[in-house]
Amino acid sequence: MSETNFISSLVALLPTTIEEFHFLRPLWLGLLPLAIAFHWALLQRHSAEKIWHNVIAPHLLAHLTLNRARTWRFEPRLSLTLALILAGIALAGPTWEREPPPFVEDRAPLIIALDLGSSMNSSDVQPTRLTRAKQKIRDLLNLRRGARTALIVYGASAHMGLPLTDDGKLLATYVDVLDTNILPQTGKHTDEALRLADALLAKESVAGSVVLLTDGVEETAAQHADAMSTTHRIVWGIGPTDDSSVSRNNAFKREKLVDFSTTINASFVPLSLENTDVISVQRQIDTHLEQAQLSTSTTRWHDAGYWLLWPLMLLATLSFRRGWTVRW
Repeated sequence: MSETNFISSLVALLPTTIEEFHFLRPLWLGLLPLAIAFHWALLQRHSAEKIWHNVIAPHLLAHLTLNRARTWRFEPRLSLTLALILAGIALAGPTWEREPPPFVEDRAPLIIALDLGSSMNSSDVQPTRLTRAKQKIRDLLNLRRGARTALIVYGASAHMGLPLTDDGKLLATYVDVLDTNILPQTGKHTDEALRLADALLAKESVAGSVVLLTDGVEETAAQHADAMSTTHRIVWGIGPTDDSSVSRNNAFKREKLVDFSTTINASFVPLSLENTDVISVQRQIDTHLEQAQLSTSTTRWHDAGYWLLWPLMLLATLSFRRGWTVRW
């Protein structure tokens, strides 16, 4: 292994936060060389050789100087130097992680857009696509306890089902009674649901997400949807993971949903028998919120310099010892 590869391997083992390590006030690091220069000046000032070199001949001074080979010991001037160094680092503000802005919610707002088209009654996903979609919504709400969530239902038109609320039980109760018969079944307007979701999130001060639960989109959906929208979107495909429905009238066309997701800059999450899809959706929602907070100018770096106050206080207590003074 070459030296470059070895160094790269070592760097890869370090935590990712090390890459962001820096100082908030780096000018205070100027105290470090001043502290070292001060310590060196004290050593020279109290050196026996410096004091007597003009009085005693050098070849005699070497034999007359006492304690030349004494062992190292902790002295007042060394504690003062260490205190200056620690103070300089603390004042410089070492940091390696950001802190969330104050008065901001920890959980991202979420708009759920549920397709209530007649195709959602297909039973290629047991018991039906709609029933499975409602089960997934309830599972997602359980992961988002206390987080604000809204519901949009759409088919031939899009409608607000429930505005943003942190009452997950109320939202789950509302989801349970949803049926494909409550909306007109002629046509499907996915773009209207997305525009309504974008309008809701535009009023929020916290970065949110839109989750679209559907088994398909209309032919012109990609043309009418706003591909330039900056809203974080997730398309949750409600359909079988195999080709069991290819020959049916309401066949699930996964590839078409994937292409639609790419067109509107959304991520695609397929339906799974376990909770892996639910966990993936929630992880993407949380990741988007974290990235949005990191990119905002109001996000501050966490100043870790205060941790150095403890060793500074310990060094300060030494000044109370009798005789612990620095001779100038």
